[in-house]
Amino acid sequence: MVDLTEYEQRGGLETPFELTKKHQRAQEESGRIREHAHRLAQQAPPLQPGQVSELSRLLGHRTPPHELMRWRLRLYCGHVVEKTSHNTHKTLHSAFTGSTRCPECELDPATIVDGEAIGLAEEPPAPAGGDTDQVPLADV
Repeated sequence: MVDLTEYEQRGGLETPFELTKKHQRAQEESGRIREHAHRLAQQAPPLQPGQVSELSRLLGHRTPPHELMRWRLRLYCGHVVEKTSHNTHKTLHSAFTGSTRCPECELDPATIVDGEAIGLAEEPPAPAGGDTDQVPLADV
């Protein structure tokens, strides 16, 4: 069982919220960063076949569900969504870098206003060899 108190909790997802000027600035900055990154990517030379295969190897690994933490997030657009990140990320910023795409309205980027970790995507598998907490019964 994972200790959720180790993870950042920001705001109250059950309470109404109002966007602040800080949220507005963060959303505008995220948009500017995204646009700049797109411009830089368009100017970059095409990847070589060896680079494509190396990137596929590095990024093609699927993280096992028992290593993923589920987060409930309130986004700039007002939607509350569930996203996952690796369980080693204990803060919203390290898990999502401050924004994510909203699957409901497609706002991308959508600044994360509030959020909380809610549990692993899946329970870890049992240790090999069965439950190690049990003492084997003696032959009678």
